[in-house]
Amino acid sequence: MTAALFARITKNLLTVFGQEAFLRQGEPCLVNIEHGVQMVGPDEMTVVHKSVATIAQTMDPKVGDLLTHPDGVFRLDSERASNGHSKRFVLLPAQPSAPGPLAPVTPTVP
Repeated sequence: MTAALFARITKNLLTVFGQEAFLRQGEPCLVNIEHGVQMVGPDEMTVVHKSVATIAQTMDPKVGDLLTHPDGVFRLDSERASNGHSKRFVLLPAQPSAPGPLAPVTPTVP
């Protein structure tokens, strides 16, 4: 009963604070992104500002997944928290995909 209650709370929070987005290859979901979240840097001496996304656990988000959101296209970089109903990930801007192989060029003789 408690698990169902927290699942409903998570869904309601994402409905209120989240925005429509697409996870992986176009799976629609609700995501709450916070920009400028202060975190301890890798040297543990500095503070860095990161973008963090909260996604429902039911979407089965994983590190490396692509997230298409109105704020941009991101890659889920590292999982920061999980409460069994939602997961929080640090986001990195997704690198543009490499162009495919070039079509062969047929030389023309004048």
